[in-house]
Amino acid sequence: MINSSTELLKRISFLFVIMLLWNCSPQKRLIDDGSATPPDKESILEDIFNEKDSEWFAAKAKVKFTDNTGTQKANLYLRMKTDSVIWMVFKKHSVEAARILINEDSLFIIYRFEKNYQAEALSDISNIYGFYPDFDFLQHTLWGRLPSIDSSRYWQQKESENSYDFRTMKDDILIDFSYDKLTGKLVSGSFMDKYSLNGNWDYSDYRKVQTHEIPFERKFHINFDDENFLELEIDFSEIETGTAYDLKFEIPGHYSRIAY
Repeated sequence: MINSSTELLKRISFLFVIMLLWNCSPQKRLIDDGSATPPDKESILEDIFNEKDSEWFAAKAKVKFTDNTGTQKANLYLRMKTDSVIWMVFKKHSVEAARILINEDSLFIIYRFEKNYQAEALSDISNIYGFYPDFDFLQHTLWGRLPSIDSSRYWQQKESENSYDFRTMKDDILIDFSYDKLTGKLVSGSFMDKYSLNGNWDYSDYRKVQTHEIPFERKFHINFDDENFLELEIDFSEIETGTAYDLKFEIPGHYSRIAY
């Protein structure tokens, strides 16, 4: 088991950064009450390429984190300004354990229990994981959406009994993802690069928040190699969009800087 809160929060925060998530066939069926007309493929393509997110996103969630060393749980408080900054606080037993700030080129983490902090360029994280963690990917993942896709490079689509399935490439990573035919919601995905990195994800419990349909339950799994893996389960209890927030983030002067 992971006993150090520093190790736990390092792994959780980096998991958010590196989760490049995409598809296989849906593992959960979304409930359809029969009151709406099932969407066609054209409306789903419109959703993929033209969805606009609000400027602000805020949420509370319970997270369960598992890797090859064990499992830990924490509460997540998330605020995000689109195309600008991601702010997160992790609490254990109602006590703040870590505060995280991510912008387009940097990652900062304050570890409260150990009284130290971490500051990393996103470009340096590529030396750890073998690819550059794109801010756009991370931001859209937290929204529960696909990142920006360039279909001119590589694009395949097919229709199965329960889903519309798509395949594309981004940054030399092969991405598959599926939309549920009855609801038109993005429900699952998988990805694989040319080395050993691969993973999958699942979205469910969609709820309407203002004009957005957002998945409140999410599961992610990533394999780094034959021995090392990461799993993350997120259960959102509250999501709000459109409200501006003060993103307080100040590193205490007596905290020591550490490296990953």
